[in-house]
Amino acid sequence: MKFYYLFLLIPIVIIFSCKKDSNNNNSSKLSLEEQIKQFTEKELASGEQNDTVVLNFVFGMKKKEVYKHTKALYAADRKMYPIQKTKKVREYVYDLRLRKAGKLRTFFEAFYYSPNRKNEKLYKVECLPQIDTLKLVPSEVLDEIKMSFKDKYGDPHFVLPNKEDKDCKTYLWIDGNRKVELGCHEEKVFIYYIDIPVARKAAKDADL
Repeated sequence: MKFYYLFLLIPIVIIFSCKKDSNNNNSSKLSLEEQIKQFTEKELASGEQNDTVVLNFVFGMKKKEVYKHTKALYAADRKMYPIQKTKKVREYVYDLRLRKAGKLRTFFEAFYYSPNRKNEKLYKVECLPQIDTLKLVPSEVLDEIKMSFKDKYGDPHFVLPNKEDKDCKTYLWIDGNRKVELGCHEEKVFIYYIDIPVARKAAKDADL
């Protein structure tokens, strides 16, 4: 009886193995851009919602809610604090603490969307760590942030090469509706948190 079950299993293993190889071959034929698009559509179709951004900001927050949360972060542990950007403009920043690079003042910018320009809601956040390029190499700072992101989000789903700087790659994590981009360009490191469906709506509106 044991041999009988063994022979039944062998064809099944071969069928699934061939199917897996076929999928891998189809994937390898696609360009990187097409692979990202295909993966993104699959994640969106899953219906999974990942709305938490950096420092517990959440996609969909109204401007007043973002401001209120920012003030709360300042009042609690001064995780965010205001600096005078110009004579008339004060900007809230936070300190990104890395083991090798140390404490990096990080500029935070929120992007909002609403079809009718009223009741705008948060859909995108940009974070720009301030790097003294005389002391730090952006690609090395990028690698250190990547390791912390790997602990938080797992391995990046995609790695995009930089034609101008081979050390400055862009890493993508795509989970459900949320895309996280981490990369460096022109001697600076950037981080984006993006609500993909809303970003598409905003881009479509901008083209109209």
